[in-house]
Amino acid sequence: MTTHLIDPVQSLELARWFVRAMRKPALRTLREFAEEEIIVPDGPFAGERFRCDVQPFARLYFDAVDSGNWHRFAAVGPTQTGKTFCCCVIPLMYHLFELQDTVVYGVPDLNMVQDKWEKDILPAITASRYADMLPTRGSGARGGRVGQSVTFRNGATLRFMTGGGGDKSRAAFTARVLIVTETDGMDESGDASREADKISQMEGRLRAHDEDKRVYLECTASISAGRIWREYESGTKSRIMQKCPECGEFVHLGRQHLVGWQNCDNILDAREQSAYACSACGVLWTEEERRQAAGDSILIHKGQEIDRDGNVTGDMPRTETLGFRWSAPDNMFNSAGTIGVDEWTGARDENEDNAEKKLCQFVWALPFDPDIQPMANLSTAGIITRLRPDRQGAIPSDTEAVTVALDLGKFLAHWTAIAWLPNDTPHVLDYGVQEVATQALVHEEDALRVALIEWHAQMQRQWGEAITAGLIDSGWHPEIVYEFCKEKGDLWLPAKGYGASLTRAGNYRGPTKKSKGVIYIGDGIHVTRLPAIRIKVAHLNSDHWKSYVHACLETPLDQPGALSLYHVEKMKEHHAFAKHLTAEKQVIEFVPGKGEILRWEQERKANHWLDSTYMACGAREYGEWLKTRRRGRSATPRQAGRRPQDTQPPRPRRNGRILS
Repeated sequence: MTTHLIDPVQSLELARWFVRAMRKPALRTLREFAEEEIIVPDGPFAGERFRCDVQPFARLYFDAVDSGNWHRFAAVGPTQTGKTFCCCVIPLMYHLFELQDTVVYGVPDLNMVQDKWEKDILPAITASRYADMLPTRGSGARGGRVGQSVTFRNGATLRFMTGGGGDKSRAAFTARVLIVTETDGMDESGDASREADKISQMEGRLRAHDEDKRVYLECTASISAGRIWREYESGTKSRIMQKCPECGEFVHLGRQHLVGWQNCDNILDAREQSAYACSACGVLWTEEERRQAAGDSILIHKGQEIDRDGNVTGDMPRTETLGFRWSAPDNMFNSAGTIGVDEWTGARDENEDNAEKKLCQFVWALPFDPDIQPMANLSTAGIITRLRPDRQGAIPSDTEAVTVALDLGKFLAHWTAIAWLPNDTPHVLDYGVQEVATQALVHEEDALRVALIEWHAQMQRQWGEAITAGLIDSGWHPEIVYEFCKEKGDLWLPAKGYGASLTRAGNYRGPTKKSKGVIYIGDGIHVTRLPAIRIKVAHLNSDHWKSYVHACLETPLDQPGALSLYHVEKMKEHHAFAKHLTAEKQVIEFVPGKGEILRWEQERKANHWLDSTYMACGAREYGEWLKTRRRGRSATPRQAGRRPQDTQPPRPRRNGRILS
């Protein structure tokens, strides 16, 4: 029997290896990780180790994250203060390299992925000792472009998700950590989405981790209805309290406490005389005193108070979200004099609203809410329920007129057909999409001609002589539309829309009287003759007719003027059409020197059926005029196009409209 002797040195080394392998490394807090591992990659502190005392708000933020009281963190602060670095990049590196988590990084669109990787993430990793964790091949390797994800050499994965694309692009990936930058840029549901908003969809990827998940949201404040501000206010709505060197009270400084610049005659005086004043005693702070106060600052949350000794009283808000905000007084990168110059310059800017927006959002971390009020709040869910029993395409027995309109595009043309019931009550007979075979034919013009011919033939097959007027948008290749309508006669007109939101077309300016070139003037529409090419063109006030469509959608179905849809077995079949009708919203804005003006704001790109529907409504005016003209009677503008108003009980109205 042979005896094997073990070398004592080898035995000791084996034991040490075993102990090291079994020992679980002590995990550091986020703040410890930041100050021990992070090297500032650029700026005035480039190459230096990250220190919380440079921007003291970082200490408060990291300590709040490390407290374990919340698993969601919404941070809002001024630009150029280290906001993205502290609230996105450092947490991202902490989870990737300290905790070795898979991290989802949300950005508004694909164009920002490479930009965020090259300017924010990669420089920070490269400057640290984790540079050797970068992949040597594939996405993100050796300075190359990144795709949807980057897998590091420690096994952790960084997965990019965007606010664009379909919902499935956000649905098939799970993780414990979500970090979102430019949060307000992803506050709306995708154009084709029937699910929740994009951020909520991303958070859905974390459900398996329940309360162990971590969500970091970061953004500059936009408007009070913006996502980051809503998260801040519905969360802890925390405040940074600084101790006054004179009176000893803990105070929260805001924009109103920056004084000295208001009565200055020049920019140099504004810089020299600006200072922060204690909100309790009014004493002006020096820059050194402000820096000391920031270093000793304390974070409190909504409903809490703090005494002179720094004792915080009051219950912790019952929320899962830390709402964290810092502002100009907490920003050590800019002196009171620099901010005073910003205020002094902004007060003298010719574009007062734009200057105020910059100051609110970029300096004071406050939302900027222009004096704009929404007129209506239509929902797709409400629209798809507005059904009549008539089947698709069937003309109701009490129909007085049928109008159609086509919104012509390069690849698709959207159309709407409307039956007009008594009291000018619009009922959507049908709507659809006509394909423009631009890619199949050599010449784009030929594709448009074919599409117009096919669409016109379909309209004739379905409703024939019942059609009283048809409008075709002539914004795209007008010469083709002119040529087509000229062949079809007076029933079909090229149309052009004008409105405050249409930058190329400009505002609608309707003529006040007829002339040689103006043959008809209606309500929000007029028709001109172009003698050179012997064609008539309809000009529509798009703002007026969009308001008309929305007013009809707000009118209860049992009242005159209410817009209805044809019957479907499943109401969701009208969902896409309803999405188009609500792609824009009407707002009233106060403009100095002009008073209140009405305009439309586009919320989603796909609005084509809204355009074809409002044109079909405008066509009703032209059709009535054409009818009276054919009968040999002089035409007088009718009252169609007046906005329906909800009145109880409905009062008599001419043609179902009341002048708004």
